[in-house]
Amino acid sequence: MGLFTEALEVIDETYDVVLLDRRMPRMSGDEVLEEIRSRGLNCRVVMLTAVDLDFEIAEMDVDDYVVKPVNMEQLRSVVERALTISEYNDQRQRLSSLKLKRNVLEVEMDEHELVDSPKYQQLVGEIEALETEIEKTEDALDLDQVDLYL
Repeated sequence: MGLFTEALEVIDETYDVVLLDRRMPRMSGDEVLEEIRSRGLNCRVVMLTAVDLDFEIAEMDVDDYVVKPVNMEQLRSVVERALTISEYNDQRQRLSSLKLKRNVLEVEMDEHELVDSPKYQQLVGEIEALETEIEKTEDALDLDQVDLYL
């Protein structure tokens, strides 16, 4: 049994980030990626490779694509960014859920009931706080900034 087969056997929801090389012996990173996605695993996947970048990246289901060589500091940064993307996705999902609840209450309840409700006020406060956190996360991610390690 090869190392890659063993790795695929143990990978599950407990893994937050997977680093893949596109060129590996016995199995390509693309094949490993396909297997990870077919299992519905929710981990972040970063392609870390020396393969020349092409337009194929637009169709790849990866969270980041880093061109080698990279040093340890750059690798840590890539992993931290992938973890921040996970946190950001969780925040956006939570915000969506809170806003849906708020919207239902606003449609179904009288305005005076809303103003007098501590639970509604708490919900609105949670939404505002989470929106602030999301802005901070977006700033930290700086999604418009591309860091290709060439």
